[in-house]
Amino acid sequence: MRVIAGEARSLPLKTPQGLDTRPTTDRIKETLFNMLQPYLPCSVFIDLCSGSGAIALALASCRPDARILAAELSDEALVYLRRNITALAPGQVEAVQTDVLTRLPDGVCDLIVSNPPYITGADMQTLSPQVRHEPELALYGGEDGLRFYRQLTRSCYDHLRPGGWLIFEIGYDQGESVPELLRQRGFAEVFCQTDLAGVPRCAGGRRPL
Repeated sequence: MRVIAGEARSLPLKTPQGLDTRPTTDRIKETLFNMLQPYLPCSVFIDLCSGSGAIALALASCRPDARILAAELSDEALVYLRRNITALAPGQVEAVQTDVLTRLPDGVCDLIVSNPPYITGADMQTLSPQVRHEPELALYGGEDGLRFYRQLTRSCYDHLRPGGWLIFEIGYDQGESVPELLRQRGFAEVFCQTDLAGVPRCAGGRRPL
């Protein structure tokens, strides 16, 4: 899995200014790769808030047999998402334009992953120069940063087959709140993964069998 994760990080993605892939996304990629082994050929995966497609295309690079839907709302990001799909995974990954807060891609799947906006209203006022240039659509997660997590833990449950996983990238201070939302919705095997510095980076849970 380490080899696959390294290849995923080096994918030559094209990104618009202000929609760059952050290094913290590598942690969720590595977590996903370690969970893919049980899935049968022709599994269906969905990447919500896909941006330029970093996670969707990383999944495609290690599971060329899977069908992957990459959902994104931003017109600007969709241009780059479609270019990256054409260059790296044509015919395997499909871009879908939708507001994931109101409608998910149709059908059921084995895995849903999302790196949603999660910055709080207070933190929006104190962003570093490296992040401040990014569009608010890609950053702001509601006043407490949990708007997307609340909605997606509710809506994604019924789109997962029994045994399927929902996995999020999360903010540094959301290591307790997001897992609790997953438990409240009925997810099992809820977890939170940290980086080497002990900072929470991703969380997820499994729809019970």
